[in-house]
Amino acid sequence: MKRMQLILAMVFALLCVCFSGSFAFADSENASATNANEASCETDAIVGTVKIDGRPLHAGEFDFGVKYANGRDDLLSAKNEADGTIDFGKLSFTVTSLDELAQNGIAEKTTIDGVPAWIVYYLVHEKTNGLSDVGVTPHTAPVSLAVTVKDEGNGALSASFQTANELCFDNTYSTGEPVTVFLAGTKDLQVEEGASLVDIEGKFRFAISTKDIAAPMPESTDAGNGQWGRIEFGFITFSLQDLNKALDVDSDSAEKTGWLRSHVFKYKVTERGSVPGVVNDPETKTVRFKVTDDGKGNLTVVCMESPFTASTAFTFTNRCVVVPDNSANDGIGPGAGDKPLNSNGDADPNAGEVVSPSAGNAPSGTSGGVSVSTIAKTGDATLTLAVVLAAVVGLAMAVAGLACGRGRNHKK
Repeated sequence: MKRMQLILAMVFALLCVCFSGSFAFADSENASATNANEASCETDAIVGTVKIDGRPLHAGEFDFGVKYANGRDDLLSAKNEADGTIDFGKLSFTVTSLDELAQNGIAEKTTIDGVPAWIVYYLVHEKTNGLSDVGVTPHTAPVSLAVTVKDEGNGALSASFQTANELCFDNTYSTGEPVTVFLAGTKDLQVEEGASLVDIEGKFRFAISTKDIAAPMPESTDAGNGQWGRIEFGFITFSLQDLNKALDVDSDSAEKTGWLRSHVFKYKVTERGSVPGVVNDPETKTVRFKVTDDGKGNLTVVCMESPFTASTAFTFTNRCVVVPDNSANDGIGPGAGDKPLNSNGDADPNAGEVVSPSAGNAPSGTSGGVSVSTIAKTGDATLTLAVVLAAVVGLAMAVAGLACGRGRNHKK
């Protein structure tokens, strides 16, 4: 009898294990099926090109990467082919990965054509470390790439992308000829919580200057912020004569002695313009280019602003802020509740003062216009009435005095 009970207990335990395993396996199968059925997509192949002036291009000599616009690590990397082609491959997405990117501030979740969509921003850049050691100067700043992923509503996603240019990278090998570098920057717009996004494209102007009398200037010394926040001054061409002038040496002797020498050319970039609800970056940006002669007339130029290898030469960061609600002051008079924003984006406590003139937007090709905004506040209706009454009394006294004076003159 005991043996029979033991056998039954063993059979029951075995059945429990089998059933629990079956349920676990079923759950695992369901989870796998769910993951397998999650909507996914990938972009078309991301392809760019590179060319070099001064010598033939060699396969695999230049490295490139694709990373998130606010990231550091490359998601895709590639080397150039002999014909200059750069094939980065494809970017892939799932709904889960897109939602995670949106939560981390890397992607923007929105609605396009009535369906859910995500926009993910990337930078495509050339890895420029070590290029100056082999006489190569890169000219192309990192290129913006935006991928739009749409939920088509039928269990499928679709992805497309666009770039600020055609992903074309230009390099120069210097062999005694002047060497050029493309000077560009970016304008970022940070949106504070509760603030509305403001369109600032073309609303600001930027000027470049230098105190270095030997420094050559770019193609344009005044530029606006264009699409993707790009600020482009164009090419700067550095020659051996520029370097010699900066070092205050004779050109012929410098070329013959075989000196290895360099000079850092410094430039300043300033911003002007204003948009309601946007606080400007108050900092003047410094851009430095180090020009080196290897002693044989071979020039190279390197931008010294970090991290130039992963960004442009300078960045202006403006902020969209919450404009204070002035409805509580509507009874004072039109515009009485308006307060200008200070550099911190807060309402200016000295709103009763006259606001200093602020630089306006200059049209392209001009030296820059100035827009003066003057805001006067009384803040106290009683004070205003007292001032008016004082003015009336003063005027009456002046008229009375004038009348007395005329009477005396008439008696004479």
